[in-house]
Amino acid sequence: MIMFYKSFYGLRANELSKFAPPIHDETHDRPGGEYFKAYYELVDGLFPIPGKSSGISPHLDKWWHLVTKMPDLDEGNQDKLFHEQFAAFFWAMLIGLIELDQISEDQCQYKVNHVRLRLNNDPRLKFNSSTLVVSNGTPCDKLYEVLDAISIYPALIHRILDYVNNEIAYDINMNGDLKDRLLWANLKKFEIEEPLIGVDHEKSTCILDLPLLLRKSNNTKTYFEEDSIGLLKVILDELRHYFELNINEKDALNDYIDFIKTEYARSLVSWEKEEQAIPATLTGSLFNSWYETLAQYFEDLGVRRDAREIRSKAEELKQKYDAQKGKGADARA
Repeated sequence: MIMFYKSFYGLRANELSKFAPPIHDETHDRPGGEYFKAYYELVDGLFPIPGKSSGISPHLDKWWHLVTKMPDLDEGNQDKLFHEQFAAFFWAMLIGLIELDQISEDQCQYKVNHVRLRLNNDPRLKFNSSTLVVSNGTPCDKLYEVLDAISIYPALIHRILDYVNNEIAYDINMNGDLKDRLLWANLKKFEIEEPLIGVDHEKSTCILDLPLLLRKSNNTKTYFEEDSIGLLKVILDELRHYFELNINEKDALNDYIDFIKTEYARSLVSWEKEEQAIPATLTGSLFNSWYETLAQYFEDLGVRRDAREIRSKAEELKQKYDAQKGKGADARA
């Protein structure tokens, strides 16, 4: 029936009121259509482990309800779903809602903090094992697999984001010291236990390292650079929104830019350590895309001088190691 409309009338399902996603912006405030809401209420009850779902998939393939496996009917809703996946991953790793747990002397697995998320209190969440699983049903033991595990568990995405929003609202209502609020309190103790960085195998303590770590943890052919860059864009958006909510309008943008510049400088140190361990890291496409994404984000905010500074520091770092390689080549000659 949908194809019939598409072929003869130029209509798409997202243009039919019952299939249409919700719109909430400055000019529109429209709830989701009846079929749209019913569909997502159904698929939110589908879980990654067979036999644990509270519903039956409406699709021929068990993964087709996931935006990572099949495109959404609406591009705007698809962007929203991807944003939510990356946002849930970012906040979960930052505030410890998902953590690496030592299972045995030589085995670790990522687990969900059921207590903080109160997953056991929700009768819909029949799949209440704390261990995350990836698409092939195996336990999640690599950082990049956490993103995959989250993407196949929509109910967990929503629970993480609900938890974060409630914590942010609490901070705002209490109006306490900024250093005790969600972001700053967790930045003090933030660290990623795997993969480790550089020759000395150090833990990362910088949130802007996450795109690099996502790549470093994945030594398979399934890595897609757009995941790392998509994550970076969402981190920037989420942090900007957080600053706007927690700091007065006059200071929010400047404080946000200063914060990102500080984290950027710290992350450059991580990239340099990786270059020392794995030569040509700084000449790879990910590093170029990473700092260029940051620079363009600053340009869009109207701070072009800071955008130039982002680019110049990255180029200086690359030139430093290009010069060292040149000296090494001369010495061998």
